[in-house]
Amino acid sequence: MNHDSSKKYLECFAKELLETLAPERYSNLISSDQPDLLMGTDYGIEVTWAISTVQAKANAVLNYCKGLKSNEIEKRDFEFMQNNNISFFFSRGKVCGYQYNKNCLNISDLSSAYEKKKKKNDQYNKSILDLFIFPPLAQIDGFLGRNYIERFCKLVNSDLGNPFHSIILFEEPSLYICDFSNENYDISVLQGTKEMIMECKKIASEYSRWSLNYENNA
Repeated sequence: MNHDSSKKYLECFAKELLETLAPERYSNLISSDQPDLLMGTDYGIEVTWAISTVQAKANAVLNYCKGLKSNEIEKRDFEFMQNNNISFFFSRGKVCGYQYNKNCLNISDLSSAYEKKKKKNDQYNKSILDLFIFPPLAQIDGFLGRNYIERFCKLVNSDLGNPFHSIILFEEPSLYICDFSNENYDISVLQGTKEMIMECKKIASEYSRWSLNYENNA
């Protein structure tokens, strides 16, 4: 199996967030495959990242342009960002990030991630299955907001074929847990501190590097 450092990072990050922010509900999670995380033998959690087409392209442009000066950015890359209301961030005169326009986000990004994982339900074979979704730009608090998440959960709740016990969404530093175990679904919002989130990210980064080194040396 080829190592995917971003996938390993997301899975470990989800594990650390759940055990840190919701320890009464999630504990002793272990990495697995189909689903990505296990709690005991019958409880599984699948982890995914919802990303829009524009954000995916913007990420690719950023990876190519990172470290370049303004006059070194190719015209096509600059125009793509400009046409999608995205601005480059500069540090010491060099590209280091970008600022994304909230209006580019669409609820279909979450719905597509949900539908994709729903189709794979038969592969998981667990009595209880949760879905953890990192929304587009999950690192920006308030990008989705409670109203947006409620709209998405309402759509899921109306789906008679929903296989997930709960859907979890992370929007730094907020963890939303949408519980569909009863007819009137419930949304819990858990807040983490900056220090807590940074520690979760640190552990996930270290795990991703370790798993890559382990696979290369295996």
